[in-house]
Amino acid sequence: MARAYFNRDSGKFEIRFRDGRHYIWDGTKWVNVNGKDFWYSHSFLRWYNRKGRFIEESWRNRGINKSFTVKTPQNKTEWINTSPPKSIFKKIVSAILKVIPHIVRFFIRTIIIVGFIVVFGAVLIHLGGYTPYIEELIYPINSKWVHLFFANISSYRGKEYIYCPSLSQFAQIRFNTIISNYEISHYGMDEDCKKYGIYTVEEILFPLGSPSGYLSQLMKNDPLHWQILKDNSYTYFGYYIGKGPSVASDCNPPPEIPGPNINIPEYLKSKGCNPTTITNDYLIIELSKVCST
Repeated sequence: MARAYFNRDSGKFEIRFRDGRHYIWDGTKWVNVNGKDFWYSHSFLRWYNRKGRFIEESWRNRGINKSFTVKTPQNKTEWINTSPPKSIFKKIVSAILKVIPHIVRFFIRTIIIVGFIVVFGAVLIHLGGYTPYIEELIYPINSKWVHLFFANISSYRGKEYIYCPSLSQFAQIRFNTIISNYEISHYGMDEDCKKYGIYTVEEILFPLGSPSGYLSQLMKNDPLHWQILKDNSYTYFGYYIGKGPSVASDCNPPPEIPGPNINIPEYLKSKGCNPTTITNDYLIIELSKVCST
C-alpha cells in the first residue's frame, strides 16, 4: 500500500510507501528522495480532469514486471493499493463472489415471503376464512380442471369417459334454466330433455380445490352424486361452467340434495341449516350412453 498526494509547497506529485520508500515526480520520471529512480515504461500514462488537475497515473516497474495504478482525488491524500492487476480469470471470480451475497439475500427473502404466504394461507384454510378465494386462485375451475376431474373418475371406475360436444351445448341450456329458479333442484330438467330430445343424467356441482381433492370430498360427503358419476353404463360427458345465484348454508359439510324438484331452502332448514343466497361457480355435468352429433 502507498499514500499518493499532491504537495502544494513543492508543486509536485509524491508517493510514500508504508515501508518508508518516498518518490517524487519531477515531470519526466519518479525519483527516490535517496537518489534511486523508480523505473517506469514508455507506456506511462497520466489522466487529468477538465480543469487540468492531476487525477491518475499508471506505470510499469520494469525490474519486477508488475503493473501499478495510482488514483488520487484532487489535492487530497489517500492510501492506494499497488498490488499487480488481477488476471481476467481472477476478475471474473471476484465479480462472481461480489454478486453471490446479493443472490443469496434475494433467495432468502423470496423463501421468507413464499413461506409466509404458504403459512398464512394454511392458517386461513384451517380456520375456514377466505378459503374459496385462495382455492380459486390456486385451482381455477376451467376446462382443464374438468378434464382432470373426469380422468380421476375414469381411473376409479375403470372405464374412460369420452367428451361429447353436444352434451356440453345441452349443459349450457340447462344452466340458463337452472339459475332462472335456482331454489328448486334440477329445475326444468324434464321439460328441457323433451324439448331438445336429449335424455341425460345430470349433476350440479359447486367445485372447489384441486380435481382429485374435490373428488375425494365428493365421494365422502355426496355418495349419491358419486354413485352416478362412477356408473359404468355412462360413456359420454359434457359440461358447462357458469357463475350464478345458488342456495348455500352454514352447515359444514352441507347436506346432499337427494334428487330433482326439491325446494332447497326448505330441505336445508329441515336439516338444521340456515340457507342463504350467494353467487357461486356452477359446474353442470350431463352424462349419457350416447353422443349425438
